[in-house]
Amino acid sequence: MRGLSWQDRARCAGAGLELFFPDGGDTRRAKAFCSGCQVWGDCLAYGLEEDHGVWGGLNRAERARLRRLRQRLVVAPHDPANTADIRRLLAVGLAPERLSEVAGLEVSVVIDRARRSSRKRSARIRQVVPV
Repeated sequence: MRGLSWQDRARCAGAGLELFFPDGGDTRRAKAFCSGCQVWGDCLAYGLEEDHGVWGGLNRAERARLRRLRQRLVVAPHDPANTADIRRLLAVGLAPERLSEVAGLEVSVVIDRARRSSRKRSARIRQVVPV
């Protein structure tokens, strides 16, 4: 496991824990706070094994989706579920470049998979992945 020295450089250093572990479950403020952090990757890598809170800009369910995507990419890289997970992670605000880095995919593959779906694209994906 990597050291935790990244925590000292995190944008949230000194911020209250209640922002990242909200009682009501609304994580939008925490995720917005994480968006400009320089150590989001280290935070997300650490948080992939955590069950609570926001880590690296993703909540618990989004981190679980990312873990499943990474596992499936190893054993079934062309599984249609991968494309669905990529689209959902982009829709919650994970930038294609960041998703590329944490999923181990080329940015062009992330963008291609996001565009390839036959379903109507959400407005959020259109903003992140220009047509």
